[in-house]
Formats: sequence, C-alpha cells, structure tokens
Amino acid sequence: MTESRYRRRQLFVNPELQKSIVKRVVTPAIASLVVAAVLVTWFAKQVHDHAGAAATGIPSLVTVLLIAAFFVFFAGGLMIYHALTLSHQVAGPAYRIRSDVERVLCGDTAHRVRLRDGDLLHDVADDVNTLLEWVEQRVELQASNDVGAPSKHEDAPAEPALVD
Repeated sequence: MTESRYRRRQLFVNPELQKSIVKRVVTPAIASLVVAAVLVTWFAKQVHDHAGAAATGIPSLVTVLLIAAFFVFFAGGLMIYHALTLSHQVAGPAYRIRSDVERVLCGDTAHRVRLRDGDLLHDVADDVNTLLEWVEQRVELQASNDVGAPSKHEDAPAEPALVD
C-alpha cells in the first residue's frame, strides 16, 4: 500500500489528549526560555548601567537583546512543533486502535490494528491484535463445539443479565 493512504488528514485527532501533551511538554521549556530571556535582559541592563557609570563607551546591547528574543521565539516555536508531532504520534494511534476495536465489535472479526511506521503505541497495537486473534480462536472453537450440541429450548429461562 502507498504511504499516502496513511497520511494524516486532520490536525487534531483527539484535541483534549493532544492539547494536554503539548501543554505538558512545552510549558516547562517555554517557562525556562522566558526566565533565561529575563536574566539576559537584566544582565545586559546591569552591564549597560555599569559602563555608563564608569563613563566607558560600549556598543549598544540592542543586538544582543534582539538575538536573545529571536532565540526564545525560534526555540519556542520549534518546541511547539515537536510537541504537536509527538501528540500526533500518540493520539493518532490511540484513536486508530479505538476505532479498529469498534470495527471488530461491529462484526469484522478478521480486522487487525495497523499503525503507521512513525507512530508510537505499536506494542499496544500488537497486544490488541494478539487479543483479537485469541478471541477469534475461542469463537471458532465455541462454534465448532456448538455444531453437534443440542439446541436450547425456546421456553427455557434466559441467562441472568449481568448487573454493574
């Protein structure tokens, strides 16, 4: 099959999960960058004030501050991008596993979970597939055992319903 069949078609598959992942990954990093930017700004101001008090001519520190600001915004954007990519690699497979299990529950017992190569949760998908194979074998075994078994009487009492 071609790779284009498995391309992601929507930005948010599971918005709550993806936003949570992005927030948990990005918040500490962005906070660290902001603290670093504030410290660089404070340090630059201190250097500028001491140079002014000593009547020493120094070049403007605007360039240093602009470079620090660029770094903060660039690194922050890069972190957000990577966090969003990570959230896709988790939320996408989780959504896929859930929808594939629903498909099996609707009667397509031969269906198995397949994930893209770059996605996470392959071990979970493998375990779900193992479980589905086990259930399919049990259903086939039960069906083969029921072929020769006498049928239940229609007037027999129904099995008790399970209560939550």
